[in-house]
Amino acid sequence: MMINKEFVNVNFIYYANSNINAVEENVIINKYTYLDPDLIENSSVADTVTCPVCTSIVIDPKCCDECKHGFCSKCVEEIRKTSNAQNKKCNCPLCKKELKVSNIDPFAKRMMDSIKIKCFNDGCNTFVNFGEYDMHLKKCNKSTLKCKHCNILKSYNDMAEHLKICPQVLVKCKKCSKELKISDSVNHFESHDKISCQFCNNTFPSKLIEGHYKICDKSKICDGCEKRVSLFDDHDKNICYSTTIKLKDYYKKDMERQKKDLEIKENETKNLKKRIEELETTSKLVLYLS
Repeated sequence: MMINKEFVNVNFIYYANSNINAVEENVIINKYTYLDPDLIENSSVADTVTCPVCTSIVIDPKCCDECKHGFCSKCVEEIRKTSNAQNKKCNCPLCKKELKVSNIDPFAKRMMDSIKIKCFNDGCNTFVNFGEYDMHLKKCNKSTLKCKHCNILKSYNDMAEHLKICPQVLVKCKKCSKELKISDSVNHFESHDKISCQFCNNTFPSKLIEGHYKICDKSKICDGCEKRVSLFDDHDKNICYSTTIKLKDYYKKDMERQKKDLEIKENETKNLKKRIEELETTSKLVLYLS
């Protein structure tokens, strides 16, 4: 299913609580099978933490109960497989006694976890405690990580963006508390985002409802109040309250205009009458002098 990224980006925070709290909690590192002892910062301790079988730094260490040497878990399994295939007794490759293994001593484990080891990614020169090595790889910008939800491979920075829209990530709808995948979330979120038209009762996304109102065939614009009203309402523009207010203002202004026009005509009449009187006076004076 194609995801409407624009809708997710705009509405995701409002509609959903994501289960994604941190990138490193949602990725899988491509598990390394070999770590070169040269990566150890203090070379003097390299021999003590090197597997005698594969010569790697001991990964997921197991300890021979007899000689107390450490081996990688995968190397112990290989020794056992080889012995079984050859119908031989499984012996420790160092002390030659029957190979019985257990987890290494907790003190030794803490010592090993505190050893500084360089990140094996090209371009990363960071030294980290061996016990925090996996966590560093999940955060390292030079790592290639696998999304644990959909198995896609991304860098750390790209993975942060991917997890926002990964189709398989679960989110919880804030509106109804339903938990669902992002791939199913767009239609679900849009169902919460729909608004019913007050005139035709059809539903539309909130961002489209204003556009619908302009063309809804179940409504009209009142010539009086200029508002959109239902075709089926008894909305008479002649008794519309807003129209009454508008007409009241119109008639008030019209009366003021007529009053002003009347005053102007009265002044014109007075001026004309005064002019006539002046002319009559002038005419009598002329007759008298002649």
